Amino acid sequence: MTEIRTVAVVGAGTMGSGIALAFAGAGVNVLLLENSEDALQRGLSSIAASVDKAVGRGIFTPAKAETILAAIQPMRDKSELQSVDMLIEAVFEDMQVKQKLFAGYQQHCRDNVIWATNTSYLDINEIATAVERPENLLGVHFFSPANIMPLVEVVDADKTSTETLSTVMNLLKKMRKISVISGVCHGFIGNRMYQAYQREAGLLLMNGATPRQIDKALTDFGMAMGPFAVVDMSGIDIGYMMRQSLAEGAYEKHAFLVHDRLVETGRKGRKTGAGFYNYDDGGHLQDDPAVLELIEQIAAEQGAERREISDAEIIDRCILALMNEAGHILDEGIARSAADVDVVFVNGYGFPRAKGGPMFYAQSRGLSACAKKVAEFASTQGPRWWRPSQALAAAAEAGRW
Repeated sequence: MTEIRTVAVVGAGTMGSGIALAFAGAGVNVLLLENSEDALQRGLSSIAASVDKAVGRGIFTPAKAETILAAIQPMRDKSELQSVDMLIEAVFEDMQVKQKLFAGYQQHCRDNVIWATNTSYLDINEIATAVERPENLLGVHFFSPANIMPLVEVVDADKTSTETLSTVMNLLKKMRKISVISGVCHGFIGNRMYQAYQREAGLLLMNGATPRQIDKALTDFGMAMGPFAVVDMSGIDIGYMMRQSLAEGAYEKHAFLVHDRLVETGRKGRKTGAGFYNYDDGGHLQDDPAVLELIEQIAAEQGAERREISDAEIIDRCILALMNEAGHILDEGIARSAADVDVVFVNGYGFPRAKGGPMFYAQSRGLSACAKKVAEFASTQGPRWWRPSQALAAAAEAGRW
């Protein structure tokens, strides 16, 4: 097993800077790469500001802060890559951009370098075709901010070697990260499930609920934030661009009509001061009657019949959508266990820790009752997205996952 002493991080934006800090904080030397000197300096300034803030909060001593900053060095000559044990990219979510990046760096790195991609949803098997040694490549999906969020999805591609996987898992343990192995699929474990959750939230808008009602029902359930507050925070345009890369029929179009219309009218969330909600200078959200009118308009255009929606229906449709999608992920061997699914959602998506994760919650509630509810939704909402998973059927019969 190779010991990772030096890592190259390509991309000094929010994610790349956080990843660099996470490595440096664990005693790993970091070379930070960017296309332009301006972008590189912005990244280094952001890292310094984060470290200063941590010192002010008592997280780091001044001596520890100095050690961390000294471990992160800008790379200006590609010959420096000969010292690198691992190269991780944190650049734009575009297949060609990532493939070109890995192909271009091959000639400058050692043959045994580990290649890691921080993609959130792209096909890592396809990315791996860009390198001569695909057994050295895997996904290492950090959550933002990477230096603070504990969860990392480690994506085991078809040709990833056991040695590469174990080396990276050992490194993440050293970094005190909570790592879960995922197979390759669109969105891996977490984002694939979260797409199902957001799908039901979007369809509930069409059915008659409001963003505020949905967000409140789910935060009352225990979620750290409601789905619409989350997309406003992350940027509604992120999902908009991702969906444009998907094949026809790969997602429920009606669930995201409001999202798309908001983006197309310049409402991209907090960063533009308006999304599903309006935001004042302090970042506090406020309802906007124009958004409620837009929802009603789009529902009318689609011939959707709006009705009273209970909080119980909101919780059942959103949370059981997570659970059933996870069942399909288990069926496909993408996740290794129901417990792994729960680790992802508790540590990366704000699922209430007291409820143990969507799979533990379903088992506590009664898997047979949950399976009946999923079958009911397959009847009332349509079987396309509510087809019961084999894992759920088996669990309902056994009484446990």
